[in-house]
Amino acid sequence: MSLNIYLFCYFGEDIAHLAIVLSGTPGQVLNLMPNVENGLFSRFLFYAFEDETEFKHPFKSYKKVNYIDFFNQKGKEIFDLYNMLANNSKVINSNFN
Repeated sequence: MSLNIYLFCYFGEDIAHLAIVLSGTPGQVLNLMPNVENGLFSRFLFYAFEDETEFKHPFKSYKKVNYIDFFNQKGKEIFDLYNMLANNSKVINSNFN
């Protein structure tokens, strides 16, 4: 899988500074700047590279999980916490500043 990343920098009168970071494909740049006539194109620096890394699925588990046991345990922990708070004779106050 190939992915192109673009970094845009703004070069002002006195100092160059990072103003915006966008990522996308080369075809998407044409939608952002269809021509160079208005001078917008010359205010940006383009950096592109090819990345051939393998996609890592964010929800893939590398260890076997018994979800029935997992959620039963979490439910027990929450129930124990509820009982502890329900039997607490002290008043709990929360202040958010």
